Amino acid sequence: MLCARLKVSRSGYYDWLKRQSSQRQQQNQALLVDVRRLFEKAKSRYGSPKIHRALRLEGIRVGAKRVARLMREAGLKARVERVYRRMNKRRAELKVLPNYRLDMPKPSGPNQQWSSDVTYIRFGCRHVFLAVMVTENR
Repeated sequence: MLCARLKVSRSGYYDWLKRQSSQRQQQNQALLVDVRRLFEKAKSRYGSPKIHRALRLEGIRVGAKRVARLMREAGLKARVERVYRRMNKRRAELKVLPNYRLDMPKPSGPNQQWSSDVTYIRFGCRHVFLAVMVTENR
């Protein structure tokens, strides 16, 4: 019924099922093995331009768009790591605020003045937060 609907002969359908993959598909599969090897060697950091360049250095002649298409179809996407850059100029919103605690009276007992800070630390592929609280007894 499906063959009639698609206007394909039964014998043509079964012939297509038994057929081997084309020479181009076989080349793509062999090329994908090399692409995966280089991608894993680079710890998933290389995108298609660098993989293409690495293949060319190994003597494998292939187009950049073909490498990009194979990587896209295989789900190989480069992991992008943020580059930390120090700010050269202080931005207005990061100005230093006055220390109001210096003007406060000295505490007479524990748990009267608290200080805290929150920061994040890179832990593997994720970030975890670190919170520190300090009580002062002067």
